Amino acid sequence: MMDQPDFTDLFNTYFASTSRPICYEVRRDANRGHDLVFLSSLVHDARFPRDAVSLDGQTLTIPMDRDRWEDFREKNALWSVAATLTIGGVVSHEWRLTGDGPPSADDAEFCLRDLYIGEREFRADDDATPTFPLILTGCFEWELAIELDKRTWSIRLADAE
Repeated sequence: MMDQPDFTDLFNTYFASTSRPICYEVRRDANRGHDLVFLSSLVHDARFPRDAVSLDGQTLTIPMDRDRWEDFREKNALWSVAATLTIGGVVSHEWRLTGDGPPSADDAEFCLRDLYIGEREFRADDDATPTFPLILTGCFEWELAIELDKRTWSIRLADAE
């Protein structure tokens, strides 16, 4: 079997050399799937209160405290930074508790586990389906299902510091 690239090496090498604060935007071309994997790693274990999530027009904003996993290997320490995940082109969104999760109260703190494109694959050439799902999942079995407009979507993470 041929040697395969090590994701952890790629992730840490790239982000260790990236200027601070991090500002990462998912590209709209064929790289979007790869970009989402990196973005999911950047926001893994991020915490945010549900009532801080806001929708203004078609832009969903999630202010969060994210752990700086990109620095863990080099510094052998983990600390958090304030950041904002901004998702544009939102057509709809729905919170789902899928198990014995945290309280459904608006002020409950949620912990983000993964972020990925949902069950309908994104195909730019499929005019019959003008939207695609972006799913955020969390610890304690919750999901935030976001339906995005294929023509106007954007996903961006920006550190505050």
